[in-house]
Amino acid sequence: MPLKQNLVYNFLLSVSQVLFPLITIPYVSRVLAPDMIGRVGFIDSYTYFFTVLAEFGIITYGVREISKKKGMGEEIDGLVSELLVIQFISGLVTLVPFFLSLFYLKKSFTEPALLIWAIVFYLSNLFYSEWFFWGTERFKFVAIRSFAVRSFATVCVFLMVKAGEDYIYYYAIMSAAGILNLFINFLQLSKLVNIRLKNVAIKKHFKPLLAIHGITLCYAAFGMLDTPLLRFSSHSEYQTGIYVFSIKLIRTASSLITDFLLVLFPFSIAVQQNNSSLWKSKIRESSSLILMFSIPMTVGIFTVAPVLTRLYFGQGFTEIAISLRWLSSLVFLVSLELFLNKQLLLANHLENATLKVAGFCSLIFIGSAIFWGARWGYKGAAMAMITAETALLLGYVLLKKRFIPGVSIFNVADFLKIILASAAMYFLIYLFPNQEYWNWPMLLLFVFCSILTYFFIVLIVCKISLKAYIEAFLFEKLNIKK
Repeated sequence: MPLKQNLVYNFLLSVSQVLFPLITIPYVSRVLAPDMIGRVGFIDSYTYFFTVLAEFGIITYGVREISKKKGMGEEIDGLVSELLVIQFISGLVTLVPFFLSLFYLKKSFTEPALLIWAIVFYLSNLFYSEWFFWGTERFKFVAIRSFAVRSFATVCVFLMVKAGEDYIYYYAIMSAAGILNLFINFLQLSKLVNIRLKNVAIKKHFKPLLAIHGITLCYAAFGMLDTPLLRFSSHSEYQTGIYVFSIKLIRTASSLITDFLLVLFPFSIAVQQNNSSLWKSKIRESSSLILMFSIPMTVGIFTVAPVLTRLYFGQGFTEIAISLRWLSSLVFLVSLELFLNKQLLLANHLENATLKVAGFCSLIFIGSAIFWGARWGYKGAAMAMITAETALLLGYVLLKKRFIPGVSIFNVADFLKIILASAAMYFLIYLFPNQEYWNWPMLLLFVFCSILTYFFIVLIVCKISLKAYIEAFLFEKLNIKK
């Protein structure tokens, strides 16, 4: 499927990832108290961490290796079979510490029903196969399936979550949606691939998988251990609940940018292999486009956080505004950091160097999250996240300079212009007084005016060529067919 169509389907996927939480979160925040959200957020993040531990780096490795073998039927069959076997074995090994830790949790503070759903979700992930569809660029299937399952889950939330004690139903719906996705994936995979369990050569994959798995676990520390660490260090489900909703909103916003990097990952690998000089010439423009959207999104979230929290989350979650402002810079940090990781470092097989940086930064995060979370709750967790993500981005920049010196990651002049235009968005709010009385139409009017102001400065005053950046981002001018 052409790259443009893949990006269209991925845009629809990103919209569904943003739209459905936008619909359900305001309802859930008015039905469930912060401490109930904290319980669900804890067990959800905790279980996801063990699923990442079990997948053994196969998601990133599988996408990369399958993208190299596209169109090679028998080789694809063998590769998929080998990776599924490794994944299943790894999942069974990880099952032991997962069960033991759940037994401890059962005696401490969480509900048995939540533990049951967590176990079922973990076991279903033994057959995880999303990496196959990303590697073979079947984004149409992924988008349609995700949209259908999310629609079903959204309807279930409104039908079943009616009172405070229904937080168990809320987590059950989240888990069931994930399980349904996994079942549909594996059913479709079995139709496309001749899966075999005999005579599979798995040893050859261990060395690269270990390095990539280490990187994945470091990312899991940022993305999945943040909530459990806050719960354990603060001993407060309320603090955890405030953090859960704020980080979820930030990650939802970030996904509008970062999901496109997943589409470009297999394509970028093919381009880099076939024509490295053209690949280098487009990296700078591509990263500049990411900056063009991630920086104003960061400033926009920081600016409207108090009003957005009051209108969107309701009175029970007013402290989310503070957490949102702390975490808003993650949109910029994570977008550029993932770009460097996927499109430069892993595309050039720099797994070991990347692992060292990611491992060091994950230790920074874990230590600071425990210490600051115990002292300042959700504020401490946000501080730890920002500190570690900043260190990770700086580390990746240093790796780029050392191992890929011939590639420039952005245009400094355009970067300063983007900063200037984004700052104008922040000061624009002073032309709209009495924010404490704003309603939804007023908030949307301000957002619309901010977007117009930003792009007027960027495109008309500063004369940055958006078209050129988009063409570079899509690799439209490269004479390489996919």
